[in-house]
Amino acid sequence: MPFDKTDSDRMMLRREKEEEYHTMKKQWKSFSDMQIKRFQSFRESLQLINKDVYRTDREVDKYKGANTHSLIQLEDILTTYVMYNLNLGYVQGMSDMLAPILYVVDNEVDAFWCFAGLMERMMQYFELTQAHTKARIKKLRTLVMIVCPSLYDFLVHHNADNLYFCFRWLLVSFKREFNYDGVMKIWEVVWTNRLSADYCLFIALAILDKEIDKICHPDNDFSDILKHINGLAYNMDVDEVLELAECYVQQLSRYKKLPDEIKDIINDPLPGRQVMPWQRNHASRGVLLSEVSEDAN
Repeated sequence: MPFDKTDSDRMMLRREKEEEYHTMKKQWKSFSDMQIKRFQSFRESLQLINKDVYRTDREVDKYKGANTHSLIQLEDILTTYVMYNLNLGYVQGMSDMLAPILYVVDNEVDAFWCFAGLMERMMQYFELTQAHTKARIKKLRTLVMIVCPSLYDFLVHHNADNLYFCFRWLLVSFKREFNYDGVMKIWEVVWTNRLSADYCLFIALAILDKEIDKICHPDNDFSDILKHINGLAYNMDVDEVLELAECYVQQLSRYKKLPDEIKDIINDPLPGRQVMPWQRNHASRGVLLSEVSEDAN
């Protein structure tokens, strides 16, 4: 809701949004079997939604069981979104983004509009070409090269420097890597845009740096690296990861030799914030700290 609106304005806007949602929902609910049969893109979206919904977060109490009210709401919201955005339709991964929203909001209409707003922010991530996500992977690769050169060299040597094992992290904003409490904390930090226009890249960098010793074990090959990365899901401390990510943004914001593609995603550092001693020691694995010090002189 807009902050500059009065209570009566907000109530009126809320009613309008409720009516708009139910109108779109009635549209697809009224389709006959013959219409759906002849509407290929919609039919394919329905099939994907049905498949994804019934395997999304089944370990969460709200979504356990078969044909529960919450699963039906998930399916209805995603199908209505197809009507709302016919150009994009439904793409796998969207159910991952919706489930925590519905869990928190617990209202179908409100969850839909929250989800629609989130998709405005993330729409590029779900384009079929995946060009935007591939560009983000390239920026992450640059960050690893700057901050963790030993890790970068190891990945290059093992033909893993494309970092495609991080693709899922960036596509659904670490939704499948942490429990709901952790995911919500990460999303709240990321959505502020306070430190970076793409803070997920620094969270990914922090995870890789924290795992550098295990990833770079001399006996590891590509399959071992992939196995370790996949095994991190639900086994990471979200607070440590976020603190280290902030540490790197703060340091890189003072580094004058950054490529333009990295400068563009770093905002001004928070006033009065300092790198904590334990963060400084952890980050010293890379060449970053010495170079930042040189630039500051």
